[in-house]
Formats: sequence, C-alpha cells, structure tokens
Amino acid sequence: MKKLLYVILAIIALLIAAVFLTPQFIDANKYKSEAEAQFKAATGYDMAIKGEVKLSFFPKIQARIKNVSIFNGLKNLANIDEITAYPRAKTLFKDKIVINSLKADKVTVTLEKNEAGNNWEVSSTPAAIPVSKLDLQVTSVDIVDGKVDYADSVKKEAYSFSDLNFKTGITVLTVG
Repeated sequence: MKKLLYVILAIIALLIAAVFLTPQFIDANKYKSEAEAQFKAATGYDMAIKGEVKLSFFPKIQARIKNVSIFNGLKNLANIDEITAYPRAKTLFKDKIVINSLKADKVTVTLEKNEAGNNWEVSSTPAAIPVSKLDLQVTSVDIVDGKVDYADSVKKEAYSFSDLNFKTGITVLTVG
C-alpha cells in the first residue's frame, strides 16, 4: 500500500514538473517568420515581431508576443507593445481554434493622409504564397492603453486620441 502511494505521488510530481518545464523546451520564436509571412499573405500588410514569443501552460495556457509592428510598405501603421492570447486547450489541435481572450497592451495606430493617398489602404496585392486554412474564434479582444494618431497633410489637420481602453465580444475569423 505504501509503495502504491509513492508511485501515485511520483506520477503527480512528474505531471506538475511537465507543466512547468515543457514551455522551456519549446522555442516559439522560430515561428516568427512563418507568422509574419502568413499575416502578409492574408492581409497585404507587413508585420514585424521584434520581441520575444513566450509560451506558458500554468496557470493558464497562453502565448505572449512582445513588440509587434504592422507596416504598409515602408509606412508604419501600428505598434503593439504586447499581445497575450489565451487559447482554449481542447481546440488547439482541431480545425477551429478558439481564443478565450486576446489582450493587446499599449497599441498605437498611426493614420496618415497626404496627396499621394493614405497609409491604411493596402499598397500591394497580398503575396501569392499559400495561406494556411485557419478557422479562428476570438471570444473577447481587450485593448489596453491604446492611442490613435491621425494626420491629414492635405487639410492640415491632426487629431490624437489616447488612453483608449475597450473590450469586444465574439469575433469569428476564417483565413485561407
């Protein structure tokens, strides 16, 4: 009876160790270029992930991406200090992925208009690389400490909105 108890405790200890140690053996940073290419193919915009990508399985499954920029050609469109996604575990290996919560911290969107056009209209046709089929449902999107800057050099107008915080409900995206 005592040996059975030790075996059960050893199995529990191994499971707990696996939850804490597994993220250290997965290098999520090696998928940055693939994510950037898929984003370009799906949207026509360039994305640069300049910071680290980290995974965690405790206390919740989460992916955290730091320092993300979105460009339209050479024109900067948005900067995001940190994106954190909390996926629903049972959907990770299925055709439809459910993200319980997507949080973006310190989002800055820069909209510029001049005689040549603006920086938010896609300047190029999305790349001809195949886009992975992705059925994605995001239960909520939370923007924290957002800022939008708008400049119109034709009309000589500029507006800035800061300290923007909002949360949305269910969003369903199908890519590919």
